Amino acid sequence: MQLILLFAGLIFSCTKEKQQVNRYVLGDVAAPGYFPGKNNIKSDLQFISIAFTDLYGVQISNAKLSALTDGYNSLGDKQIIIDRILRNLLKDPEIQKPDMATMRGNIPVFVRDCYRRFLVREPNENELWYLRKLIEENQELSPEDIFYSFMTSEEYKYY
Repeated sequence: MQLILLFAGLIFSCTKEKQQVNRYVLGDVAAPGYFPGKNNIKSDLQFISIAFTDLYGVQISNAKLSALTDGYNSLGDKQIIIDRILRNLLKDPEIQKPDMATMRGNIPVFVRDCYRRFLVREPNENELWYLRKLIEENQELSPEDIFYSFMTSEEYKYY
């Protein structure tokens, strides 16, 4: 009998404490997009025209734009044709670019200029550090290689 009373006492004496739940109400928070301030994707004509202007420093002629657009529209895979157009433009000795010695002579200035030129913004400290380190450690990287990487980035597709 004592065992039953002891067992009953244990069951009824141990009650679960009611847990207090704290609830916090926050207002809506707008998170910036993937590329803050750049919400619109460039059209085919805009992409080609802007890429030409970024490389040559002058506006593209209608004849040249028409020729490049015809090539762009002739293939189904847009990434392949964009790659070909950019590679051909970057091979042209007439594009405005620093030589290897100028690029390597002041890498932070070159990196900042690339961000301003192609992405129309300043690099953050991490971007500046990373690209500077990449150029310093890879002596075979040319200005054309860096230009190509900027122009094929996702951010370059937006304005």
